[in-house]
Formats: sequence, structure tokens, C-alpha cells
Amino acid sequence: MPKLRLTLVCGALLLCESCPRRGPAAQPVQAVSLQVSSPTANAQQPDASPPKALAGVNQKRIAKRDVSPLGITMPPDFKLRIESGAELAVWLVVAASSSSPAAISRKAKDLAAKGLHVFVFQSNDCGKEQNLFGAAVDVSESIGTAKVALDRVASTAKGAYIRRCDVMPRSLLAHGFPAVDVSIADVPSDALNWEDSDRISTVARLPDGRDIIESRVYVADPEDVLEGKRVHVILPSAFGKGRLLSDDCIWPEHFRSHAGMIAFQCAGEEAGDQLLHTVLAFDANGAPLAKVQNCRAPIQLEDAALTCKKESVSVEGRLKLSPRRHPFSKPTPGLSP
Repeated sequence: MPKLRLTLVCGALLLCESCPRRGPAAQPVQAVSLQVSSPTANAQQPDASPPKALAGVNQKRIAKRDVSPLGITMPPDFKLRIESGAELAVWLVVAASSSSPAAISRKAKDLAAKGLHVFVFQSNDCGKEQNLFGAAVDVSESIGTAKVALDRVASTAKGAYIRRCDVMPRSLLAHGFPAVDVSIADVPSDALNWEDSDRISTVARLPDGRDIIESRVYVADPEDVLEGKRVHVILPSAFGKGRLLSDDCIWPEHFRSHAGMIAFQCAGEEAGDQLLHTVLAFDANGAPLAKVQNCRAPIQLEDAALTCKKESVSVEGRLKLSPRRHPFSKPTPGLSP
């Protein structure tokens, strides 16, 4: 498949503050406005050791589902050109770079504190074998407009430079979503269980050819057994925009699709030594169809029901899996965890 070309004026990676954060009170989605220059976004309960809810999982409803983390304005045909596999390039104005997602998040936060709009990207999305992270403060479709943007931020983002990016199809950058969320800068330095993979957002492939954005964020909660790890599951709709399916899905896996519908599993509870799951299903527009607790690995997704593997744990702590068919009701707002 041909590469998408994006030219980015790089000087500082923009971190996304648009996605909602989990905490005592869910915050509304807020877009980071990045200026883009263009010459023309039951398991059966065991008698002993009852299931313990993982902190933050399946406890809140999503107040707002439309997300636009960047607020980027691109030409009206940009998404169609990306989907067609056309060669597209952007110029990034880069203000900072690093091989570490933790370090680039802190650099991006510092740049944002200076009043710059910052978007964090990774060089893999530009077709590079060695993956590095950058903080871009402007995105342009021509070298000329990139140079103008560089002059505009030169006094604030000293050392910024322009970098051309041939955008890879179906990448985070192609969808307009950051590789590292701005909240990652706040992960405590003494956090024991945070790996680089917990800090980097990814793209999951649906069987029908669509993509899902897995946006990894940090939520400050000293009582959280997961040390603030969260994953937002987003169905992209346009460049830098999407539909929030879940704002708290731990380890999203086993994606299924059928006639536009989507189903996948999230980690849910612990029963003894066994990890239980919840399966979520959505219609083609991202409206919730079902939330099946103590079930994993959607086996079949039909027009009116889904089948997954029901989980039950014996008193001895043995896990048993059996097929379970769950009929859909009408879409229910706020059904997702």
C-alpha cells in the first residue's frame, strides 16, 4: 500500500489533552487546538475470595462521546485521500525529540506551558525503522507554509526545525491522534509498574478494515491498584476526531466486527487468581449495544446478538469457559464502562 505523505513542522510534540480523564469527577472532552497551516482530526461468584473490581473499571458512564484531541483543521478531502492510499506528505515543525515516551511527554508539557499547541508523534508513523518521538507545534502541507510557521514560533521554541513526514496509512498520525498523551508527563517517577508500552497509544485493526485508537493516559489516583493506567478506546471518524467507545478499558483485546458493529473485551475483575472480563458491543455509529460482564473473547457478532465465552470460577479457583449468547436491546446511552 502506498505511503501517506504528511509534512510536519517540528519543534515540539503536541500532547493530547482532549480525551477525558478518569477520576472523582469525569472531565468533559476538551480539544487541544493545534494550528495547521495549509496552502489551500456473573462470573459465578466463588464462595471464598469474591471478585475484586480493578480500580476504575466498569464504574462510570461516559458523559461525552465525541472526541477531538487535536482540533486540527485539514483540507476537506484529507481523510478521503488517506483512505484511498494516496501519497500524502506533511511538514512538521518539531520543537523537541526523544527516544523515551516519558521524556517527550515532559518536554511537550513544558512547551505547552509556554503557550504552544503541541502534538506528540512517532517516527514510525513517517515510515522510519528506528522509532523516536517528537513534539510538533505546527503541521503544514507545504514547505513554504511550514517555514512561515517556524518563524512564528522561533522565539518560543528555540532550536525548532522542519521535518517532512511521509505519513504511513492507518497510523496514529494518519488518523490525527497523538502517540503519547499529555497526561503521561504526570506519571510519578517512583511508579513501579509503568512500562514504555503503558505510555504509548496504538492502533488496533478491525476485521472489516477499520481502525480503533487505543489512547493510553494517566489518571492521578493514589489508591488505584493500576497506578493510574487507563486506556480510551476510540473509533476514529475524521482526521483528529472520533467516537469514544470506552474511557476505561484495561487491556482491550479480541476485536470483532459485523455489519459495522464492533465488539471487544476489557479486563474487569479478579476472582482469586483468575482475571475476569467484560465484553462491550457497539453499533456502526458507536452507540452501545451490550455490556456483558464475566465474559471474554467475542466468538460471534450477529445482527441481534453476540456470543462470548462466559467465565465462572469454582471454589477451588478453577476457571471454566462456556459459550454465552447475549441478545441486543436498543442502544443505551452510557452503557460503556
